[in-house]
Amino acid sequence: MDGYIDLNPFMGDVNPVTGKTDRSVSIEAIPEFSRVIGEYTACIRVPVGTDHDTIEDWCMHMDEDLLIHALREARRAGARSPKYVDAIIGRWRKMGIQSMQDLELHQQRWAFMRERRHAGA
Repeated sequence: MDGYIDLNPFMGDVNPVTGKTDRSVSIEAIPEFSRVIGEYTACIRVPVGTDHDTIEDWCMHMDEDLLIHALREARRAGARSPKYVDAIIGRWRKMGIQSMQDLELHQQRWAFMRERRHAGA
């Protein structure tokens, strides 16, 4: 699973009371998250509350470079909201985009189709 972060070494046991995993280490202490946390802070806000869970979920299910691109897309759109990033990620998943290479191919196809449409008009 190239590009994905294996959190198993950092995860603790499931708390029987809360049903959640007790982490012995916060996600900021995981070196692989530092780049994503930095981009999240620059593009959205300083992570607070459930932001850590959101970031962890994204990192577990998405290529890191693609996630960082989604954060930057949100910033370019002026949308400093994790929900906006979720919408970007959801749209990409529906299109089958799982990596930066997939996204670049999609953008090239889109540009080609747009160019053909304008050339025929």
